[in-house]
Amino acid sequence: MTQQPFYENPGIIGSSTLLPRSRIALEFASQLRVADILDYGCGDGEVTQELARATGAAVVGADISQVAVEACRRRGLRAEKLEFGRTLPFGDRSFDLVFMTEVIEHLVDPAGALKEVRRILKPHGYLILSTPNLACLPNRLLLMIGVQPLFSEVSEEHIHGRWLRMFGQGGQPVGHLRLYTKRALQEFISSSGFQILRMRGAAFHEAGLSGAVESAIANVAGLAMIFVVLARLP
Repeated sequence: MTQQPFYENPGIIGSSTLLPRSRIALEFASQLRVADILDYGCGDGEVTQELARATGAAVVGADISQVAVEACRRRGLRAEKLEFGRTLPFGDRSFDLVFMTEVIEHLVDPAGALKEVRRILKPHGYLILSTPNLACLPNRLLLMIGVQPLFSEVSEEHIHGRWLRMFGQGGQPVGHLRLYTKRALQEFISSSGFQILRMRGAAFHEAGLSGAVESAIANVAGLAMIFVVLARLP
């Protein structure tokens, strides 16, 4: 991840309001028989609460940000603080499911993170993750006219190279370090020891014309704004 103080900014943590990607991930989780879940990168805990309701499981939140951990605890959730470069503070085979939405794009070592996920999962345990699509249809069009792709960042201070405010120009970065195409994400998850069971596309926005267009595009996962994946240890 980027520097620790970056993620202690409440503006970065924001709210984990139930966007389309979260609803799809929760739908995946609700169809599983699981008793113990880790919400890895829990943010403010809104989705963590919904995950507990959807599954009836015991859910533990974990985040690199103390701001996020405290927000979760104010909701009455159990939440653990993660440390840079350290193993996850959980024993081997502790969880049936690791829920990891909008996390891997923030990691310096995503392969190392999934190695730790394998360690703490029970045999045949599940992984649900979501992450932006570098090759979403808008990015393919923006690159043709020389605009910096959506979701990508070249600075921790401001968004550059987008030309227009509607594309995020001058806005606040959120710490994206890794971006995946559909093929790259599939290969990465498989090479990390997981079998992909389902992959769906999701819109990033849902309001207005942009939301309608993104929802239509999401029917083709390779062009969607966001990937949502359900995978399992073989």
